[in-house]
Amino acid sequence: MIIQHLFRGCAVLGLSVAGLLAMPAFAESPPSEPAPGWCAKNPQKCEELKRQRAEYCSRNPQTCETRDARRDARKAYCDQNPGKCEALKQERQDRIERTKEYCAAHPAECEEKKQAFRDRQDERRERFRDAVDDAP
Repeated sequence: MIIQHLFRGCAVLGLSVAGLLAMPAFAESPPSEPAPGWCAKNPQKCEELKRQRAEYCSRNPQTCETRDARRDARKAYCDQNPGKCEALKQERQDRIERTKEYCAAHPAECEEKKQAFRDRQDERRERFRDAVDDAP
């Protein structure tokens, strides 16, 4: 019983992480900087992403500055602590893999959780839009 509870907890956590990783696709957020290797293989798409990011950052400079500073701080931390960062990355990948396995065995339950996550995201997005619209 305890193992089943822990496994479900890991599955929920994994789905939450997967949902958080997917959030930029659904939210108004700055596109991330494309990776150099990806840009070499996809020059046209890379230029489009760079254009979208520049456009977003011109409208929201504070957000981009904050995110860039956080990214630089993470990079500096990982440069100083490569073992810890690699361990965290491996832990994330393991969690995602466990979640995929669980969802393959329990697709209905996972789809239900995914839909609940989407609904919560829609509600948050709507509350944010209402708050922005009501701002003076």
